[in-house]
Amino acid sequence: MKLMKENASPSPVSGPSPVRPAAPTPERVVAPPPAPAPVAEVSARSSNAAESITSQEAE
Repeated sequence: MKLMKENASPSPVSGPSPVRPAAPTPERVVAPPPAPAPVAEVSARSSNAAESITSQEAE
């Protein structure tokens, strides 16, 4: 959810088309290293989703 909010933020801020592609690129490159927590959460969610699907199939 946090990633979605971050992506939504730069959209309105970077109104002009020329600035839009330039802004998201650097932000994305700098975001991953300093924000390892959100990445871990996403990984955990993926694992939980896989487990849920497995248990449903088991039933």
